[in-house]
Amino acid sequence: MIYITDDCHGEFGKIRRFCMEMGTNREDTMIILGDVGINMSNGLRDLRKKQMLLQFSMTLFCIHGNYEMRPNRVMQVDVWGGRINRKAYRLKDWHGGRVYVESAFPSILFSRDGEAYDLDGTETLVIGGAYSPDKPMRLARGWPWFPDKQRDGRIRKRVEKVIKERQEKVDALLTHTIPAR
Repeated sequence: MIYITDDCHGEFGKIRRFCMEMGTNREDTMIILGDVGINMSNGLRDLRKKQMLLQFSMTLFCIHGNYEMRPNRVMQVDVWGGRINRKAYRLKDWHGGRVYVESAFPSILFSRDGEAYDLDGTETLVIGGAYSPDKPMRLARGWPWFPDKQRDGRIRKRVEKVIKERQEKVDALLTHTIPAR
């Protein structure tokens, strides 16, 4: 089965309860429409949340929101007082498209912007990211803000190419927020 929920912002109690009540398994997929809350700082907090999510009996298919970094981004990670750059996610084939996944967390998948997936026979296009109206406040308080949260021309071209390849026919669109145009 495929299920859909909205922003979690790192709070997963509702998904945990849902898994228990529905008796889900790894073949089931929960789509989270952005702001998952597990790619916020690349720190221990994110790691602990991902470890906790591994205990859920379903696959999480995450759409990129506007309060987390994109999974294809090179991450700076604190290691014993120093910082190293690493690319944590790799691409993998999944349901006719490509997703980002970390080897340590195989049941947590991030969609690729402009990718189309076959979800139970439904041709589904994904467009992640969003404009952050609170950017000035976040920067003033020292909270994370990533310039690549917002969609850019490359993503738009990729989406347009996928739509054209499918002769302007997709069954569904998954996104964190709808594009302005």
